Amino acid sequence: MEISVPEFRTLDEFVNWCQDPFVQEFLKKNPQVISGLITHPNVERWLDEFLDVVQKTTNSDVRSHRDTIRLLTMSNPEDRKFVQEIVERYRSQKTTVQRDAGEEAKPQEELSLFGRYRIHRKVAEGGFGAVYLAYDPQLDRMVALKLLKLRTAGEIEHFEKEAKLAAKLRHPNIIPVHELGVLDNQPYFTMDYIEGKTLRDLLDASSNKRLSVENSFRIISFVADALNYAHTNGIIHRDIKPENIFLDRENRVYVGDFGIAKRVEDKQCASVKSSRIVGTPQYMSPEQANGETIDARSDIWSLGVVLYEMVCGVCPFEDDVVIEVFKKIWFSEPVAPRKMNPRIDKDAETIVMKCLEKEPNNRYASALELKEDIERYLRGEPIKARPVSTVEKLWRRVKRNKAASLGISVAVVALIVVGFILLGHSEIKQREAVRRKAEEILKRVAIAATLDEKMRLSEEAILLDKTYFVPYIEKGKILKEANREEEALAVFEQAHKVARQNKDSEGEAVASFYIGMIYWRRQDYTRGLNYFKRVLELMPNVRNPMTLYVRASEAYHQGEYEKSIEFIEEVLKLKPDFPEAYNTRGAARMQMRDFEGALADYNKAIELDHKFVAAYNNRGTVRYRKGDYDGAMADWSKSIELNPKFAVAWNNRGAARAEKGDYEGAIADYKKAIEADNQFFFGYYNLACVYANLKDKEKALEALKKALELDKSGLLKEKAKTDVDFEPIRESPEFKSLVEQ
Repeated sequence: MEISVPEFRTLDEFVNWCQDPFVQEFLKKNPQVISGLITHPNVERWLDEFLDVVQKTTNSDVRSHRDTIRLLTMSNPEDRKFVQEIVERYRSQKTTVQRDAGEEAKPQEELSLFGRYRIHRKVAEGGFGAVYLAYDPQLDRMVALKLLKLRTAGEIEHFEKEAKLAAKLRHPNIIPVHELGVLDNQPYFTMDYIEGKTLRDLLDASSNKRLSVENSFRIISFVADALNYAHTNGIIHRDIKPENIFLDRENRVYVGDFGIAKRVEDKQCASVKSSRIVGTPQYMSPEQANGETIDARSDIWSLGVVLYEMVCGVCPFEDDVVIEVFKKIWFSEPVAPRKMNPRIDKDAETIVMKCLEKEPNNRYASALELKEDIERYLRGEPIKARPVSTVEKLWRRVKRNKAASLGISVAVVALIVVGFILLGHSEIKQREAVRRKAEEILKRVAIAATLDEKMRLSEEAILLDKTYFVPYIEKGKILKEANREEEALAVFEQAHKVARQNKDSEGEAVASFYIGMIYWRRQDYTRGLNYFKRVLELMPNVRNPMTLYVRASEAYHQGEYEKSIEFIEEVLKLKPDFPEAYNTRGAARMQMRDFEGALADYNKAIELDHKFVAAYNNRGTVRYRKGDYDGAMADWSKSIELNPKFAVAWNNRGAARAEKGDYEGAIADYKKAIEADNQFFFGYYNLACVYANLKDKEKALEALKKALELDKSGLLKEKAKTDVDFEPIRESPEFKSLVEQ
């Protein structure tokens, strides 16, 4: 005997199904089916609501739960008993043992002293520093001691100024700051130690990484209240994330880490453009990620990201690479919450998405407005926020692209709107569904265990939506990671073609950047710069790691090495794990004869990307100039091992061998350089030099002739006229004819 489980579109369908004697008899004989039943999306939602009613029986507002109460008022006692059994099975399955982060671990020994504080153990560590559980003898209690990773005098001065603001905040949902200062050049501050857990702990402990909708909104309501208090006192938090939201043992909610807050009315502080961007990338607002001036609405965006994660189980803007996170924040719309979690209703989704409007003016105007709308939702009253229509979403996207200077003209706007009308709403919906599915597949690429699996998923996304440039970019990045550079270049060029065909200026800019990067890595600067210039044409007013790196590359090519370094340092503030940035700064430093600085940069580039062919080659050049012949040869050999078609490395190793008198080895390397790139005129020129030194006039003249034919600039011809390597053949008529014609 088999039964099929319906979709249960309504609670009535579920109740009627439960009252069917045939169903009850089957489930008694097959109790394992109940486990599957209670994880059914709609059933799970109703059971969650039911348990909430049971826990809050004193709550006078039970009208919003009238459907769940029906589960207990079915006329047949056997039916009620059966449903109660399902509920109890669900309660048992849902109950998990969660780690109590507030339970003090007795240290085996005190780790150290910091001033008067006795440090017991490290509680957490992040980009801004580490937090320790410490004993304060002056207060005679445990406190949270945060040591910040600030090193420059300017950073420390800003910290002291900003932390003093945070210390003045006194609100029941804000963790109070007790003391702040700088001890032995180490900035620190102390705050109450909350015995409990962070919101991140709660999410991680949940089997689906999310909380119930109602519980999520209750928590966020308290956070919004705390932020409203801070904002009215002129302070922006700037780093709202689950790790900075705490719940004590009584489930009271607190907001922490106001130590990096900034005063709103202080223009120098309110603008993060002139200093480093503060915050966690996934939770940054578009304006914060772009280094623009921010206000209280930036915190509302961050709180919206947290709320999305609480109810959907995933962060809406996630990627392993920071620039990709920023790109999604700037240009991509998050998947609708109701697509991620069917238990989310329309009003809940509307509140979340209003927080996540790209334009600050379209978000809640204040944290108080957000808090009040959440409270209306929890009381079952109509909310004030209204969902954005499809046409409005389209119009906002057009305006956003225009604001980002992506080249969308009024004519294109008209075409998009007319196209929307002509295609019809259903076709647009179908395309959106395909795009969402492709994006869902791409999310799995980041967590795939092997390159083969990543490749399979990226190709699956391409097959699903061949008009979307992102899957091509992802596939190209995977090929590049596998050191299959030629294939990666072909895929990036396909992404470029797709973007141009679809008049997707954002996609064309991104594809141009990746193509330019490959040529730049190969030291084919002319072709690389042509693509980089296209990036700036499409994004003339955008300052993000991509455009800043392009400007650094342009400055380097023009010989403006100090300017190039300045741009690179801006890049590294936004994206500290960018190996190409270190490589380019190393090249600029090498040109300025700062060999130690260049060596440090190349070391860092290789540390971040151990397959970085050009970085090994460049480090070899620095080592050679410093007199480390063996180290240089090892680096050039490694570069060749990684990419046998990298002509520059063959050429450099050949030049070093020639200088040491190993002409046979030099000739072999120069020939390999020419084999790798038959247009590489330096290889022919250097080969001619070696043959001339060996007094093999015929081969020297043959190689020199080829070099001069390939070199359209004429610079090699001028060099040959005075090059001492050609002394043995300088007086021959054939040589004079070559260099003087």
